[in-house]
Formats: sequence, structure tokens, C-alpha cells
Amino acid sequence: MGDIVYRVHADWDSEARVWVATSGDVPGLATEAPTVEALTEKLRIMIPELLEANQLLSGDQPDAIAFELTSHRQEKVRLTPEYRRAKLDELLQSWIQDGDAQEQKETGEFLVQALDEDRLSDRPLFPPELKGVTW
Repeated sequence: MGDIVYRVHADWDSEARVWVATSGDVPGLATEAPTVEALTEKLRIMIPELLEANQLLSGDQPDAIAFELTSHRQEKVRLTPEYRRAKLDELLQSWIQDGDAQEQKETGEFLVQALDEDRLSDRPLFPPELKGVTW
């Protein structure tokens, strides 16, 4: 007959900033620790004590008790403005490299014309005499 492996599950509590362990195999097990390593140390003490307290250890005491600790932690990573800017630069560069030069020229001229027409000022946003100098 194989050794019994007691299964313990740990979830990260982001508000309390601790790992919380529970088990359906070890009645009464509920503990927490700031790291998985510290949690494991606590479990090495608590599991045998709880099994004995619940009279789940047989008369012939085993040399060792096996337990399996599985953990789950979900995180959100904020994308910094620098990261977003770099990704946008990559996208724009790929469009420039993969694009048709004539199509890009026509699109640019259309955008310049549309932006100049949709202004409250009579002064053009993109004056023709500055083409190639500032834009």
C-alpha cells in the first residue's frame, strides 16, 4: 500500500499580503505566512499535530507524513507609459517599413489637408512653404 499524500492548497491574499493554506485532507488546517517557504515550515509542524488531534494517524506511527502544497497567485501588471510608447513606436515603424510609399504619401497629404480645413484659425497648420523643413 502506498503512502498517503495530504494535499494542501495555498492562495495569495493580495490585501493581507500573505499565503493562505487550507486542506480538505487535513481537518482544521487554516494558516497563513508571508512566503511559501515560511508557509511550508508551518505546515511541517501543523499537519502532524492536526492529524493526531483528529485521530487520523494509525496506531503504527509512520516515519514521515507526505504533503503536497500547490499554490495559486494572480497578479496584474501595469503597462507604463514608456512601455506603451515603445510598443507604439514599434507599430509605427512596422507600418513605415511594410507600407507602400505612394499610399503613405497620399494618406499624409489627405491628413494634412483635413487638419488644415478643420481649424478655427485661417492660418494653415501645415504651411506649404515649410513642407520638408518642419514636417
